[in-house]
Amino acid sequence: MFLAMVGLGSSTALAAPTSPTVVDVSLSFSAPASKAAGEAFDVTVTITPAATHCFETVGIYIDISPDTAILGKTVLNGFTILTGSEESTSSAYGVTLYAPSTQIAAVDVLKFTITSNTAGTLSGITVNGSGVNKSAAYCGGDIGYLAGVNFSTTITGNTVSGKVVEDLVEPYGQEDVGDLALAGATIEFFERPSGTSVDSATTGANGLYSIVLPNIATYDYVVTFPTNDPPYLPTTGVGTNTGSVTMITGGVSGLNFYAKSTTKATAEFGNLTANLEATGETAT
Repeated sequence: MFLAMVGLGSSTALAAPTSPTVVDVSLSFSAPASKAAGEAFDVTVTITPAATHCFETVGIYIDISPDTAILGKTVLNGFTILTGSEESTSSAYGVTLYAPSTQIAAVDVLKFTITSNTAGTLSGITVNGSGVNKSAAYCGGDIGYLAGVNFSTTITGNTVSGKVVEDLVEPYGQEDVGDLALAGATIEFFERPSGTSVDSATTGANGLYSIVLPNIATYDYVVTFPTNDPPYLPTTGVGTNTGSVTMITGGVSGLNFYAKSTTKATAEFGNLTANLEATGETAT
């Protein structure tokens, strides 16, 4: 199931959706104060949800300086890699991960083994991903939103609006400068339990769509990516291009979908910014 559940709940009266709260993504690592060329060290990526919020999927993108190299990675704590979401070079890596359950506290998700080609001070490691995936769930009685869920979306009555993007630059399920809007994608909603199609929309050149949901109910949706070459697959969510959304009192927040070209061997990595300047530093 392609997971992008927004406003997961029932038809009982609930507070209207609010602006998203950032899900903090922190990077911490330890390394010797003085290191020899070729010495390996670990970098662990930790995801920390804001108070009363949670996450179910997360996108991570890591850059390292040119004089270092990623030797390998380990997925931690029961997280799994969304098939087809990995993109990598010797000095950059992007992936979408699926949690074994709804996460409500800080959790380590990835450990990278990195080596330096030269001796000296470790520098130039950047982790991105504060936008993470556009999903939500109930956490502590509240609707938990993830950062970026309102990007190019609106909340107007029964209207669900969003955008479909080709995730080119940093493949972690968030639009970056240089990513392209994806035209020709179709989003169709089916009301439960009847399975009746209530509406559909096809994205234009700007990648935007808008659909009106007629009732307070739970809907299944299907995203059909363009059939033109190259083919696409989702970079966020789980499995195929389907999922569900529940309309509650106050409206439905927008759904964004991110796709990658299956013909690209590697992503077009960019935005390399060193933000750790010495061994033992922690960045959030």
